[in-house]
Amino acid sequence: MKNWQGLLCLIMLGGGMISGVYFERHRVREMSKPVSTGVEVESLGVELVWLAGDDESTMQILVYEPTIEDLLDAIEWVESLGDPDAVGKAGEIGTYQITKQYVDDVNRIIRVLSMGIPYFTYDDRWDRTSSREMTSILTGFYSTGFDVYRFEARARIHNAGPDGWRNDPRWFVRNRGYTIEEAVVKINNSLVYWELVKSAMEGGNE
Repeated sequence: MKNWQGLLCLIMLGGGMISGVYFERHRVREMSKPVSTGVEVESLGVELVWLAGDDESTMQILVYEPTIEDLLDAIEWVESLGDPDAVGKAGEIGTYQITKQYVDDVNRIIRVLSMGIPYFTYDDRWDRTSSREMTSILTGFYSTGFDVYRFEARARIHNAGPDGWRNDPRWFVRNRGYTIEEAVVKINNSLVYWELVKSAMEGGNE
């Protein structure tokens, strides 16, 4: 599932550390790590950088940049193992286990953003391509403004709704009428879900 998208060379050693840059989305970020061939560096909670090389004065960084397609593949795997005929206990349907409420929300987003595409129907949940597009639209809309944790936010939003990215149980008590216990369960469930998606993105479904 990994898409290796670039090789950055010219990483010079100094004081037992290596320093360099790697590209994540459209930004350049700095990184440093104790010298050790085969060390993995994490960002976004996903393995992005692989240190390789056998020269003590120069190292290479092979950059793995996960894409939205990788994220959608991972969500699909966690939700249904890719089964378009999957049906959940609460009426979730298809490869992405989408509810009717989810479809309604996607259509509202299409209307609000004047996206100029046809509205989705409930039957579209049986279609993998349509379900994937709905997942992309909804999770992208509600994660706008996120940077480093956007992939995590998108996964948790798909699992737990528009507010699924939140980590403060008191917010759910104040704004959604949850008890503290209910809020903690919701947050913990979405965090577990993200770990499953992250694992799938790292190749755990291969």
